[in-house]
Amino acid sequence: MKLGPGFVIEALPADVFLPALKSLVLDSVRFFAFDGRCSFNTLLSQSPVLEELVMDGIEFERWKWCSTVSSTTLKRLTIRRREWFSYDETDEENIRVDSRCLTHEFDNVSFHTPALTYLEYSDYVPKEYLTVNLDSLVEANLNLWVDEEGVWRPYHATTFNPMTLINGLKHVAILSLTSEAVEMFDVLNESIPMFVMVSQLSLGLSEGCWFSLTNVIKKFPNLKTLIIEATSSEAKLQIMAELLMIPRASSKCKIQVKFFQ
Repeated sequence: MKLGPGFVIEALPADVFLPALKSLVLDSVRFFAFDGRCSFNTLLSQSPVLEELVMDGIEFERWKWCSTVSSTTLKRLTIRRREWFSYDETDEENIRVDSRCLTHEFDNVSFHTPALTYLEYSDYVPKEYLTVNLDSLVEANLNLWVDEEGVWRPYHATTFNPMTLINGLKHVAILSLTSEAVEMFDVLNESIPMFVMVSQLSLGLSEGCWFSLTNVIKKFPNLKTLIIEATSSEAKLQIMAELLMIPRASSKCKIQVKFFQ
C-alpha cells in the first residue's frame, strides 16, 4: 500500500485494523497526535504482519508524534530525506531550537524494531536516540547529517548524541556509511565501539574527510571486503597509502576503491 504524496494524517479510526498489510510506502506524509493518540504508532500497531516500511521525503521534525518507530514484525525499514535545508526563522509553524531551525519534536527518536534485518536511514540526527532495539539487524546504510552543510565538527559532539543508535548496530554484518556518516564516526571516535561482526564495509569519502579513514577503519577488525567511494581523485595516492598501512583481518580481504568526479 502506498500513501501520499504530501498530506497529513491527524487521526485514525478507533477500529482501524490492517491484518494483511505487509508493505507500506509513505511518500511525504506527516503524522500528528490527536487526544493523546499518536496516529503513526496506531498505524504500525494495527498492522500485525507488516514487514516492510518505506518513508520517502521524511521530515520528522514537522511531525507531532510519539517519536518512536515501533513494530515487532518489521524486517525492512527505509527512511529517506529529500530536502536538506533549514526553515526560515520567520516561519511561525516552527520553533527555532538549534542552528538547523528544527522543531522541538525532533529532540529524540527511538527504534523498537527487534525483527529488523535491513535499515536505510538518511536524515538529520536528532539530539539523541532514547532507546534502540535492532538486535536482528544484518545490513545498515547510514547517511546522517548534523546540519544542512552535512559537516560534522568536534563541537557537535556536545549537542548531538547518536551513540545509542551506533551501539545498536552491534550485530550488523554489512555496513555502508556516506561521507557525512564517516565524519560522524571520526568526531565520535573515542566513543565508537569495535564492530567485530562487520565483514563488509562501504565508505563514502569527500574531499574533506579522507583523513578520517584510518581512525574509522580501525573500528572494524574483521573486514573481508572494504569498498571506498571518493568524490575526488586528488587524494588518491594518500588514500591508497593509508589503506596499505591498515592491518587486515585476512590476506584475502578485498579492497575496492572507486573515484567519482
